[in-house]
Amino acid sequence: MKLFCKNNPYKRKHILIYGLGKSGIASKKFLESNGAKVWVYCDGDKIKFNFDNIDLVVVSPGVALDSPVCQEFIKRKIKIISELELGYLNLNGKLVAITGTNGKTTTTALVGKIIENENTFVAGNIGLPLISLYRKTDASTITICEASSFQLETIDMFHPNISAILNIAPDHLFRHKTFENYIECKKNIYKNQTKNDILILNYDDWSKNICENTQVNKYFFSTFDQFDNSSFKGTYVSDGEIYFKENFENTFIMNTKSIKLLGKKNLENVLAAVLISKLLGISNSQISQRIEIFLPLKHRLEIVYETKKIRYINDSKATNVASAIADISCLDGKSVVLFGGSDKGESFDILFKNLDENVIMAVVFGETKEKLINSAKKVGFDRVKICENLCKAIKLGEQICFDYCSDEKINLILAPACASFDEFSNYEERGETFRKIAKGGNV
Repeated sequence: MKLFCKNNPYKRKHILIYGLGKSGIASKKFLESNGAKVWVYCDGDKIKFNFDNIDLVVVSPGVALDSPVCQEFIKRKIKIISELELGYLNLNGKLVAITGTNGKTTTTALVGKIIENENTFVAGNIGLPLISLYRKTDASTITICEASSFQLETIDMFHPNISAILNIAPDHLFRHKTFENYIECKKNIYKNQTKNDILILNYDDWSKNICENTQVNKYFFSTFDQFDNSSFKGTYVSDGEIYFKENFENTFIMNTKSIKLLGKKNLENVLAAVLISKLLGISNSQISQRIEIFLPLKHRLEIVYETKKIRYINDSKATNVASAIADISCLDGKSVVLFGGSDKGESFDILFKNLDENVIMAVVFGETKEKLINSAKKVGFDRVKICENLCKAIKLGEQICFDYCSDEKINLILAPACASFDEFSNYEERGETFRKIAKGGNV
């Protein structure tokens, strides 16, 4: 890679923006304002740039490194970075980076809500590109950043003061090819951290052991009582109460009954958010007060409508098997579950193995419907129906709820365990479709 100017590393450099979503547009705006010659390329476009004249490539999260264009740059030894990296290189203040297969958006938003002030920003995969904070941060700023495996894939110098890995389960295998590759991307979040930095891990998840050889200062969160665990430091739950433990002192934070988020997975998210906030010096009262008013995010175990017989729950963000299992298991009462969408390369065997008698019926739909049916048959789960698309699956699910309902209200939950790209542009659009039909609208 060619050397950049000392005071302005982008001025007069030829930089390619590969992919023009939110992060690509923000990167383009930043680079042009700093005097770079910016080229833009999206898959399917005619190539108008000269490979040899490009000094740097900034890829959007949706761009895989094994694409022909990326491979050509790799062959020519031209540096490829993500917008996350570009944003980090132009950021001031403290950086908290949060990743994980499930829960990272909720945890990031919750930490942002707990701290919430004019000099704290929430950015990254949650929606606001990190590079858009250019010139908005100073030494006193705290930035809470959600980082996906796609963004972490091209990490070079990215160095958070506090990082968190909430959990790791198979996901995005269509992109990363193997679970091992996916894990390596997640591990990049602490790649440049030192003993002066903090890494937060889930004490209840196998992923707590993935970084045994690092010197980074480790803290943990756990849904189990760790009062007598002398080696534990972090947050934990004991008799329905959340505690922070450090230097053998156990400090009460709040009662779990005050939390408005459903399920064990969300309890883990809260524990991680409490821990991050404590490490940033936020008071116990502010932490508990802000958590008590925090409501579920859209498309994440969100009760969107209720009738006398049906409780409609939108969990469209459950785009992988682990998330769907965790969310379904936390519901009280009987449920009809809607599974389906586009394939992410996961096996569905474990999904059906984990459905208990509270699941009256699973309705499968979309591109993965046959794969889902085959997994159900393989493990001996026979309470399953098949539909062509989401709309028909919702209607069938409603009819099943009416047929089975007595005095107990039944959950009709969309927990797809799949991506959405067979019918929808993203999981949000899928969730909004579910919401509209649940309320009696037409699509």
